[in-house]
Amino acid sequence: KQYKDERGLVWVLQPNANNIFHQPDITPVPPVSVPYPNITPPPEYDQDYPNLKFLSPGPKGDSYEAILQPDGTLLTTGAKQGTYNYGNPEGFWGYTKHTLLDVIPHLFNSNYHVN
Repeated sequence: KQYKDERGLVWVLQPNANNIFHQPDITPVPPVSVPYPNITPPPEYDQDYPNLKFLSPGPKGDSYEAILQPDGTLLTTGAKQGTYNYGNPEGFWGYTKHTLLDVIPHLFNSNYHVN
């Protein structure tokens, strides 16, 4: 599913299988009364994957991530925040580039993306 933000950027909701690094350490997480209030229509809430991951593809085969928490706020601090991807994980080469340049470095140093 795709969403457009107020600046016209397209954000693609990722499946839970592509979102394991951005979830709370303890699950299941009980739902809030109105999950994802700033998305229309809101996606279904999953207690094991409460944080949603969106990608906005860039022009150079890259992408930006946004991690939306159930209360509608973006996760912008800590090791589970959204990051810049040197490789947009789409297609064989995109996934390969993403794994080599984004995922593997994060496994060795979760703060490698923080300036």
